[in-house]
Amino acid sequence: MALIKNIRVTVYGNSTGSRKQSSKHATYLQDRQKELIRKPKVRGQMIYGKFPIVTALQTRKRTIYQLYLKSNLWEERDDRTADVIDDIINLANDNQIPIEAVSKYILNLLVDDPMQGLRQHQGICADVSPLHYIPVDLGDEREMGQVPKVWLVIQSVQDPNNFGALLRSAYYLGVDRIIAFNRQIIFNSYFRLVCRGYRWQVFGTTGLSSEDQNRILLPEVKIDRDVIVVLGNEGYGLSDDISSLCDKMITIPSRNEQQHTMLANGMLDSLNVSVASGIILHHLVNNRKRS
Repeated sequence: MALIKNIRVTVYGNSTGSRKQSSKHATYLQDRQKELIRKPKVRGQMIYGKFPIVTALQTRKRTIYQLYLKSNLWEERDDRTADVIDDIINLANDNQIPIEAVSKYILNLLVDDPMQGLRQHQGICADVSPLHYIPVDLGDEREMGQVPKVWLVIQSVQDPNNFGALLRSAYYLGVDRIIAFNRQIIFNSYFRLVCRGYRWQVFGTTGLSSEDQNRILLPEVKIDRDVIVVLGNEGYGLSDDISSLCDKMITIPSRNEQQHTMLANGMLDSLNVSVASGIILHHLVNNRKRS
């Protein structure tokens, strides 16, 4: 077990004997206890979960201001996660990152989001600096390589879980670059520059019920030059102006023709954006031909 240095233990209330009290009285005491607990001040933004935090500590792309651990996390350790927890503690100690042991309720306060609800923090979270976008220099990407490049462009994906799943799939499958924009006007102007100035194949995505004349089924897609795949918002998909710049709109076919027709005529005519991206990127990355 890793030895924790510079740890501050925060204890709120005393639960001794609470089992002997009536359920109503115990609930009252818990509510009163929670009223006395104040959410710690967050300096940056919160990340949570064992593996995201150990990754942040290893890559050092963020400044980590504070690490919060559930006070009884060591008692809940198992063989699968013990090494990860030890790695987190050792890395935090090596980098002189303060560690605070807090209750589960405090962790819930730290990761609760009004839009997304309570997150599964696994008993650990960290206050960290935001990641910064890296500027894209198109001048370095104009020459054709022996194997066509595959870029993923993300337009207005809002759910952070979807966004994280997109990044993970793209990295795992070997996508060459991921581009995301936080301002729509910048996205539109940049995307037009890429489409008009360079010889890219540009693929959008659409559902089974789409009547787009440029629609193509994924197994029919062949690439022999650099490719951009652009994914749209979870609700409304790609905007019309971006769709108009796509050479083809990819559709993922269902298992059989009968099911394909049933799905296209019903409510379920598309996949979750992160699931669709994994299927599409796997096909494109593994079927690109050398030029």
